[in-house]
Order: sequence, then structure tokens, then C-alpha cells
Amino acid sequence: MQQGAPAKKGLLAKDWQSYRRLLTFTRPYLPRLMGGVIIGLIYAGAHTSLLWAAQKGLGSTYKTGISTHLVLMYALLLPFIGIIRGISDYFSNYLIRWVGARIVMDIRNLTFRKLNDLPLAYFVGNRTGELISRTTNDTTMIEGSVSTAIETIAKEPASVVFLVGWLIYLDPWLALAGVVLFPVCIVPVAIFGRRVRRFTREAQQRIADVVSIMQEMLTGVRVVKAFSMEEYENRRFN
Repeated sequence: MQQGAPAKKGLLAKDWQSYRRLLTFTRPYLPRLMGGVIIGLIYAGAHTSLLWAAQKGLGSTYKTGISTHLVLMYALLLPFIGIIRGISDYFSNYLIRWVGARIVMDIRNLTFRKLNDLPLAYFVGNRTGELISRTTNDTTMIEGSVSTAIETIAKEPASVVFLVGWLIYLDPWLALAGVVLFPVCIVPVAIFGRRVRRFTREAQQRIADVVSIMQEMLTGVRVVKAFSMEEYENRRFN
């Protein structure tokens, strides 16, 4: 147990260090990134306002003495807030994913330049297909990680704060129960997340193997055909 705890801390520190390195690539695109974050805050406010309008509108229909104009106002607020929520969600996602795509372009260019600077001995000791996979497939997965992480940071914390505040306003005891149960929900998510990271690394290696086998077969197709090795190559690929 004592050895496992430092290992987990080291893994978390390594993950955070990797994310910090990735976030340095966002510096040239900070205006668009901040625009996505600000619009994400608008989305979070509209998301909570939608629940507030629904609660007020539905609640007022069962109360006596409420004017029809007030009920209509709450009813009209629902589609209006829904439109704001949808538009802000779209533009926030667009700006953040635009930044993610640019980061992937920069990383690919940097990787390609690095490959060009490496000595010939490096290419002798590494498979060409694996190098291609590292430059194309791995960087594509980075785009998903960066976009998803930034998108989550931009929208979800503000949504949680607004929703918790609204829940406390409605029922403090129910909010307290939610706060107590929240850590219990986090534990399986954290355990599953570690397993996903491990399997993702394995999946990346498998894709590199597939690309390597395809590259070897295509470049050596004359040899494959000359010695009737099609079935052998099919088994390798399978």
C-alpha cells in the first residue's frame, strides 16, 4: 500500500505535466480560447435559467390567483432561453474545437520537423509505420483530449456552481445530501478513468502495429506476390 500511493501520485503528476505541456500550445490562440470560455459561461447561466423558467412556469400553472400574462411570460422564456443556450453551446464548442485542431496542426508540424532532424540510425531501429502512426493517429487523439478537457473546464464547473446554488435555494437539505453523495460518485469514475487511460495506450500501440504491417506489405508487395504470401500477411493483419 505504501508503494502504491507514491506510484499513483507520480502517475497523476505525470498526467498533469503532460496536460501543462499541451496547454502551452494554446498560447497563440488565446483570444479564441478565451472567447470559447466566456461563451461557455453564458451557456452555463442559460442552462440553469432554463431550469428556473421551467420550475416557475410549471409551478405557476397550479397556483390560484396567478395572472395569465405571468404564466405566458414564463412559457415564452423557455424557448428564448433554450435558443440562447443552444447558440452559446454551438459557438463555445466551435471556438474550443478550432483551437484543438490548430494545436494538432502545430504538433504534427513540430513532430515532422523533429523527424527530419533525427539521424539515419534512428530510422533503422524504428518501424516506418509506427512513426507514421505516431505523427497522425496519436496527434488526432491529442486533439480530442485537449478539446474535451478545455470544453469541460470552460462549461461544466460554472454549470455545477449555478446548479448547486439553485438547488440550495430550492431545498438546502437536498443540496446537502447531494454534496455528501458526490464523492461516492467520483470514486468509480476515477477508477474507470485509470483503466481507460491504460487501454487507450494499448489501442494506440495496436494501431501503430496495423499501420506498420500495411506499410511493410505495400512497400514489399512484389515480394508478397512473388512468394504467394498473401495469407501470411492476412494473418499478421488479423
